[in-house]
Amino acid sequence: NCETPRATCLDQCSGHGTFLPDTGLCSCDPSWTGHDCSIEICAADCGGHGVCVGGTCRCEDGWMGAACDQRACHPRCAEHGTCRDGKCECSPGWNGEHCTIEGCPGLCNGNGRCTLDLNGWHCVCQLGWRGAGCDTSMETACGDSKDNDG
Repeated sequence: NCETPRATCLDQCSGHGTFLPDTGLCSCDPSWTGHDCSIEICAADCGGHGVCVGGTCRCEDGWMGAACDQRACHPRCAEHGTCRDGKCECSPGWNGEHCTIEGCPGLCNGNGRCTLDLNGWHCVCQLGWRGAGCDTSMETACGDSKDNDG
């Protein structure tokens, strides 16, 4: 049969199968496949971002999950956040790209000062701003017939 490549001796089963001389084919061990038993089978398809090693996927940098199909976050994200498709979603009271900055919501949005007291971190807003993160402008000119609230 010239259409199927055949192993011609024992060592061509890649150490993961048994050569059958009567058929000229390899009988592969469990979790191995291919005409020469050189392809490892993983429980999950490792896709384009991982390789099968020891029956599990080893992901490339920047990828994670059993099938290497989820974008990874910086390792520090796990300290105070949850990784969702490569973006770190911070726990309450934590901010920053990797959720490593303890403090005020939105870092007071440039409209206040972040301070720590016995109750924790909070914003002390500049004149004309209010809200937990100093993100809402206050009415400043009541007689101008305009609504300045955010």
